[in-house]
Amino acid sequence: MHQEVIDGFSPNIRSELFRRLGLSGEFTDLEGFENFVYAMDGRVVRVSHDSHRTVEQLLGELEFVSMLSEQGAPVAAPVLLDRDHYIESLDGYHACVFEKVEGIRVHQPIDDDVVIAWGESIGLFHKLAAGFIPSHPRQDWVADGNHQFHERIPAEQTQILERAEGLMGRLAELPCEDDVFGLIHSDAHPGNFLVDGNQLTFFDFDDCLYAWFGYDLATLVFGIALLADEQDRISDVKKFLDLFLTGYQKRHTVDALLMKYMAELLTLREFSFYAVVYAFMDPENLVYDTAKRYMKGRRPLLEEGVPLVDFEALGY
Repeated sequence: MHQEVIDGFSPNIRSELFRRLGLSGEFTDLEGFENFVYAMDGRVVRVSHDSHRTVEQLLGELEFVSMLSEQGAPVAAPVLLDRDHYIESLDGYHACVFEKVEGIRVHQPIDDDVVIAWGESIGLFHKLAAGFIPSHPRQDWVADGNHQFHERIPAEQTQILERAEGLMGRLAELPCEDDVFGLIHSDAHPGNFLVDGNQLTFFDFDDCLYAWFGYDLATLVFGIALLADEQDRISDVKKFLDLFLTGYQKRHTVDALLMKYMAELLTLREFSFYAVVYAFMDPENLVYDTAKRYMKGRRPLLEEGVPLVDFEALGY
């Protein structure tokens, strides 16, 4: 979040939003990155600012997650408030409530069974999303803030910006039929699901957008590659993909993932992460270990077109 959004969210605004939501008592700050997130009264409260999401965009997200929940998908469903609405707003801050998820976070190395269940869940999301159009539209991959590279990456990095622009042009030529393109989570990493026995439950669909189903997978592959040591990167990603796709095809066809374009989708995710670092962090004083790991020597590699992970080497 930008500092002015943090500074503007006063205790008075927070308390009034909680009151309007019908919540009271102690709360725990869950330290959200792009939103304020709290655990309270057996629920999870998320507060977004206008600068991040409009009410229309939030309603599109909540409609999508509600549909998934109603169809039996493992998600934290939004809670309908007393007056038959989902959102309370005050001074540009918008609050909504979700069911609290039971379970624990997974840690590296992730059990094989969890990765298979992960793939099965994402496959179900994609199957249900095919052809689904909410009455409140979400942004597509072009309009997404994380892909506004000229607004986020410094203008003097001309080679990177030119590569990003060329990539966007090539991606615009990809097929967008319902069987390969629709609403996706786009951030379904291990920080956004909990495991309870054999059950995975997903939350934080804040970044959901219209894109290729394969972009969900690209996001996850990028995360696995980012955490791997360089010498193990290809083998770690290969193992993850084999297990994930085993689960995915229990629910949906692997053809929906457009694997032949995965290298391009991975590059989009990489540029997106690079842009996020410049938009929300200080590249010279990084706090997050993953950002430090990624940014070390990264600019010349991006300028030369060297990806974090060579997808072609994986043999898919």
